Amino acid sequence: MSTLAGMTLDQVIGLLGPPRFKRRDNPAEIWQYRNKACALDLFLYRVENGAGFRVRHFETRMRGLGRGGKKITGKACFTGLLQEHENRRPG
Repeated sequence: MSTLAGMTLDQVIGLLGPPRFKRRDNPAEIWQYRNKACALDLFLYRVENGAGFRVRHFETRMRGLGRGGKKITGKACFTGLLQEHENRRPG
């Protein structure tokens, strides 16, 4: 998950696809990815030199229970979102 820090918008989209929810709350842009078990919130801020936005902070939240009725970790949430994106890719 630490790989998210510093990513550009295009890099995030390449990794996770487009967000399910996006909100602009100056100076930040908040992107949310979610599934039945959890949500990943990305907080993106404009780079000082004006070269777009980068992920400055992220956090996961549980929305339900994971497999087997257990709470899942932030890492498991991120991995699940990655797998879902890969499964949606054509080909």
